Amino acid sequence: MGLCCPTSAKFDNFLNQFQNSYFRAVAYIVFAVIMWLAVGVGNRTLQLIPALILSFGAFSYVVAAARHQTPASSTITGGTGVSTIV
Repeated sequence: MGLCCPTSAKFDNFLNQFQNSYFRAVAYIVFAVIMWLAVGVGNRTLQLIPALILSFGAFSYVVAAARHQTPASSTITGGTGVSTIV
């Protein structure tokens, strides 16, 4: 985003607040609860797989937050890659 849309340091600091495992864990838990409610209320078995995947993702981020691990980036998704973290 920095090349096509330059940002200020204040905006970058604001975005960095959302780059921790705690925020991601809460977001995944909220999304998983919404999916489980959709499965339960509508009796939609097709939404069972996304609910399970979101629950697993939430669990993974909770474990990472408890261990104080930072999220790894990947070159596939536009990050710097995991080689800089190790």
